[in-house]
Amino acid sequence: IMTLVFQVVFTLELVTKMIAMGLIIGESTYLRDGWNCLDCFIVITGLLEYLPASGTDGSSAILRTFRLLRPLRALRAVGRFKDLRMLVELLISCIPMLANVFGLISFIFFVFGILGVQLWQGYLRGRCYSIEDGLIDYEIRDEVCSTDGMGFHVCREGFECLRNYHNPFFDVVTFDDIGGAMIIIFQVMIQQQWSDIMYVVWDAYSFWTWPYFIFLNMVGPMFAIQLFLVVVANRYSSAKQAQVEAENAAVSLYEVKVGIVTANLPRGKGAANVDPYVKLQVDDKKKVTRTLKNTSVPEWNEYYVFPVSSTSTRCKIDMYNWQRTGPHEPLGSLTVAVGTLDSYEDGSDKWYEMQLPDGSAVDGLIHVRCQWRRSDADEWSPLPEVGDEDMPEEEDAEDEDKTFAGHIKALFKDLAESNALSMLVIFVILLNMLAMAVDHDCTFAVDAYCLEFKSILELTNIVFTSFFALEMIIKVIGLGAVNYLKEVANCFDVLIVVMSLIELPSGISSYTCYTGGDPERPNPVVDCASLEGGAGMSVLRSFRLVRVLRIGKLVRAFPQIQRQLKVITRTIGAVSSLVTLILLFILIFAILGMSLFGGLAIDDLESADADDVPYFRPGVFCRVIEPGNPRMRTARFVSYNTSHMNGNGTVDDPFRPAPYEMHFWAEDGNNFWISHAEDVNPAGWEDLSQEIQEVTIVGIRPRNGFDTFFFSCLTVFQLLTTSDLGDVMYPALRGTTGIAALYFVALVVIGNFMLFNLFVAIIITGFSETKAMIQKEERENQRMIEADKMKKAQSLGQNLSIGQSRQSLGQSQKSLGSMAPHPPSWLEKWWKWFMADVLKRKAGPMTPEDLKEKALKKQNSVASMGDNMFGVRDTSNLHWGRRIAENRFFAMFIMFCILLSSVALGAQRPAQDEIERAVFGYVNLAVNYIFLIECVLKITGMGFFKYLRSKWNQLDFFLVLTSLPDLVVDTLGLDGSALKAFQFIKVFRIFRALRPLRVISRAKGLK
Repeated sequence: IMTLVFQVVFTLELVTKMIAMGLIIGESTYLRDGWNCLDCFIVITGLLEYLPASGTDGSSAILRTFRLLRPLRALRAVGRFKDLRMLVELLISCIPMLANVFGLISFIFFVFGILGVQLWQGYLRGRCYSIEDGLIDYEIRDEVCSTDGMGFHVCREGFECLRNYHNPFFDVVTFDDIGGAMIIIFQVMIQQQWSDIMYVVWDAYSFWTWPYFIFLNMVGPMFAIQLFLVVVANRYSSAKQAQVEAENAAVSLYEVKVGIVTANLPRGKGAANVDPYVKLQVDDKKKVTRTLKNTSVPEWNEYYVFPVSSTSTRCKIDMYNWQRTGPHEPLGSLTVAVGTLDSYEDGSDKWYEMQLPDGSAVDGLIHVRCQWRRSDADEWSPLPEVGDEDMPEEEDAEDEDKTFAGHIKALFKDLAESNALSMLVIFVILLNMLAMAVDHDCTFAVDAYCLEFKSILELTNIVFTSFFALEMIIKVIGLGAVNYLKEVANCFDVLIVVMSLIELPSGISSYTCYTGGDPERPNPVVDCASLEGGAGMSVLRSFRLVRVLRIGKLVRAFPQIQRQLKVITRTIGAVSSLVTLILLFILIFAILGMSLFGGLAIDDLESADADDVPYFRPGVFCRVIEPGNPRMRTARFVSYNTSHMNGNGTVDDPFRPAPYEMHFWAEDGNNFWISHAEDVNPAGWEDLSQEIQEVTIVGIRPRNGFDTFFFSCLTVFQLLTTSDLGDVMYPALRGTTGIAALYFVALVVIGNFMLFNLFVAIIITGFSETKAMIQKEERENQRMIEADKMKKAQSLGQNLSIGQSRQSLGQSQKSLGSMAPHPPSWLEKWWKWFMADVLKRKAGPMTPEDLKEKALKKQNSVASMGDNMFGVRDTSNLHWGRRIAENRFFAMFIMFCILLSSVALGAQRPAQDEIERAVFGYVNLAVNYIFLIECVLKITGMGFFKYLRSKWNQLDFFLVLTSLPDLVVDTLGLDGSALKAFQFIKVFRIFRALRPLRVISRAKGLK
């Protein structure tokens, strides 16, 4: 009924719009818009469902196919939202650019598909059959065998491999035709379960099947599929750039920079009650400053750039006091005229008075700085020479005699705002995380350390809880309860502390029991064991797990992490529309999947008992066939009882075992018992329905299926991530036809290759743009701070009197006179000798000759880096050790040793004969000595510290250093029992695997 109601509403909307806008003749008629064409198509196909069927010749089936278009009704929502419509149009515009990508992928599909058919046609149908009776080897009926003996799976004696069985995975995985081969290639393209298929072909054909799959992985997923990301990201970047250019061309002939420097707020409010922030608006663009906590003299030093089109503009500034609940309190507002932008007047840097919304004056001022420039210019308009001449005079705060409580509160406030307390809290949080991480399960009666270990953990829990409670008390007293709770993080801390205090008595009780201080529980090993498993105690103990979230407070100690979080926060807003589009996509394909595969996907029966009687766990959903009805139904398995019998015990109806208690899904009725379960392919259901006398189980309903809307949405999301595609696709294709594989192809291509790649493109573009904007704001804010310092210095210089200047000058000359050179002390002499002779570095200021020598050395070093290992350069003026190390023939020899060492390491295996082990042992010993000699030559020629300046030399030195213990053992010939005393050397041998990295430092292209 609701479908009919919706269809009538959509039809009336269609007719109304066509009458109001016209059909097609004219520029703004209904069918001139592509989204209206989509609406018209969906409404018409919906009306076709209500046409009467004309017979049984298939016309009714054709009309029912229009029901598959019902999910497209959700696309009507796209045309109603501008952002969604823009994203869909962007994806549609990518289709012409993706044509070449589809062409390349189609070429890969056909080439590898034809190759697979020619190589392995029919091979996957091989199974082992008994030579005596011709029956299949039932125990391994699902394992593919090799008919020519070249594969890994050869039938045992008395059996022969014949190609008389169906292909694996419900006859879906096959190279018998090009369609089946393309399904396999599609799985390889999305890198899902391709290794299982490779091993199946391996068993049937030969070991040399791996090059086919490896090369297909390299050409397909690693190259061709990545072109989707390239095209989508490039198209989105171009569209984003065009949008920005269009906005700039239409709006921004000029740019206005408004800086909020500082303010003097009414003193009557008190600093503890004011958390100010400022909203700025130029034309229709708005910006908001950050909120400063608990201050009556805020200093923002923030700037904001607004693109404008007119030659004169104004900036509206509103200041608010942040409130945790309710509307934010207005502190004052004003409107600043930026100036006539076409003139050459300076910018403004003034203090302004503010007014309340009712027009009354505010006893507070705000310092605003404004500059402007043309959009194609680099420099901003200059600021006045000294902009603080109208700065309000600072009024000394009224001296108030503080009471003892006032002094205590001031002390607590300084402590609460100190960096020492913050660093101490961070350190304690790390210790708390460590203490929670080392906790593990142990038994008092078995593990001797367990009792003491648990008592120490309980003691640390008490200490941490007490410390966090003390921190909260200090901040509440110092900042005030209201101001402390204004910050969300502090509210969360209070919640954690309260939960910890609730759990604290149980922790104290546990600690008392563990240490033997509880007289009611004299034996801790026996009496305290129940404390670890009690239900109530577990609930209380779960409270302390909330303290894991305190790790978030560590973010405050790392500014770079804060910047990354800020970038991520700003970028999330850009992908909200795409997330909506992805949810809409999941909705459409979930409904379409229910229409195609609802109640049809079927998995095979699994025999778990020795007598081959299938056993199902209670609650599983089974597919069943009724007598005379080949249509599959779904029933829920209730219980399994081997003693239950069906029948009346008569000759016509004897007793028969019926162990399966079933109930038809989503239907009312009593439970019934089934005696038979048979794994039959869907092609044989019609014959089976005519043979059976009662309901028969023919398969299992897959968990990741399309029978319900929830599981359908969950399955679509699983397929979007390309997780376990075969587990969903194989049972679905088994219950339908192979053509239904196009559903999975379309879902992965549109959802994963296009929508998810668009998600990545938006994240990358937004991340780069937001990060650049934040860095630009930080640079400009730092520039404003430096300008403020300079302006204050200028103001101070103008206010100084001549007498003060002379006095200062005299004092400066006196100070300079006191700075006469003095003879160096013995410590300075020793330091100069150490820097010059030991470290080969210049102590003290560098002379022009030193700078010239340093530049020459740097030039030679750059020239040396430009040469590769086979290059020729003049080394006659170098140390003899460096001349040998940088000789091109020596470098080629070292490269050969690296390759020889890599081969020796790769040839090691457990089953290695004595001669081979001895040969590779001598090779390893020789290359270790050669690498050691090379390291000594470089250190001798370059100096130890200069040698370690290069990261690649550090890697070489590390590998040589870790090979020394192994070198000593091999040189001394230690083996057997003597080697047991040096078991730690095995740890150093794992670093042998890093030796191939030495090739990178010697090959310019790799480096």
